[in-house]
Amino acid sequence: MRATREEQGISQEALALKAGLHRNYYSSIERGNHNPSHLVILKIAEALDVKASELLARAGQ
Repeated sequence: MRATREEQGISQEALALKAGLHRNYYSSIERGNHNPSHLVILKIAEALDVKASELLARAGQ
């Protein structure tokens, strides 16, 4: 998620706001401290304007 977000030039705070998440929660997801639910992954993907499957594929690399 971090790479996709950074490629788009979006801050963690802006992305969290766009996805309807608390910025601390989003930050903890990027750091690997929390595993997001399917719904949260969908919200983040929508905020990044990418498919959730693309987001997950990049995370697995």
